[in-house]
Amino acid sequence: MSTEIAKIQGRDVSRIASPVELRKIRDGAELARKYVKSLVDKIDCSEIMFHVVLRSGEVYEQALEERGAERDKGGRYHSSSQLTNGTSKQQVRDQLGQSRETLRKWVDMTKASDHYEKASEYCQKCKGSLTPATMSGLYQYLCNIHFSFDSPEWLTPKEILDMVVEVFGKIDLDPCADEGENVPAEHHFTYGGLGIDWFGKVYMNPPYGNELPKWVQKMCHEYDEDNIDAGLVLVPSRTDTEWFYELRDYPRCFIKGRLKFSDSENSAPFPSMVVYLGNDAKRFIDVFRGRGDIYARV
Repeated sequence: MSTEIAKIQGRDVSRIASPVELRKIRDGAELARKYVKSLVDKIDCSEIMFHVVLRSGEVYEQALEERGAERDKGGRYHSSSQLTNGTSKQQVRDQLGQSRETLRKWVDMTKASDHYEKASEYCQKCKGSLTPATMSGLYQYLCNIHFSFDSPEWLTPKEILDMVVEVFGKIDLDPCADEGENVPAEHHFTYGGLGIDWFGKVYMNPPYGNELPKWVQKMCHEYDEDNIDAGLVLVPSRTDTEWFYELRDYPRCFIKGRLKFSDSENSAPFPSMVVYLGNDAKRFIDVFRGRGDIYARV
């Protein structure tokens, strides 16, 4: 791993044009960040990873422009437009290994002037204040915003995490973790959770964008295949969606009131529910019954 870190450090990624190469460097930087957490003399690979993210945003936008994608009135590319060479934007996203919502945020960050320098500046400020450098923090820093309700990322409130731990005893896996690893799990998948086998007791608060149905399907599949021991899912209570019915066979707690995510002073603009997949429904009911009404399919 030390050899891989040496390869990553000092890379100038601002001229790399290949989405595949950018993805490989980003994945390598992420692995290095996980590895060095246990070292006394820590080597921070956040800066190179953030630079790769910014370059990926540039490459994504350039690829769409070169292939004739159409923009909407807000200046963003239409989600459904076909590219002139017969490919779809999904194929470009697949090369970069990210969802549309994530890449849109990465493109937004590239609109900041001197964004590479500002990303490095953000990392230095985090080091100086002993604050973890996270992707959401970088987004807010570059775009000069506070928490945005347009973000697909809604970090779980501590009160809910405490209840999850009370149900499970411990959380083995957070399969769609944020950069700051807000969930106190033994293992975190920051990238690629949809393509990796899950295990143990899993807590999932998925991105609330268009990819949410895929995460719900993944959780149900992993439980049906006995790959995981149990699962708890925090999602919006959207009874009119197809993915809601994917979870209809499992008990759920409809949270009373509206949660405050990501340390926001404001409540979310939607109601929430927690769904339990496992063999100890009584434990789930005992812990969550004070937080809202619990229902099961009959």
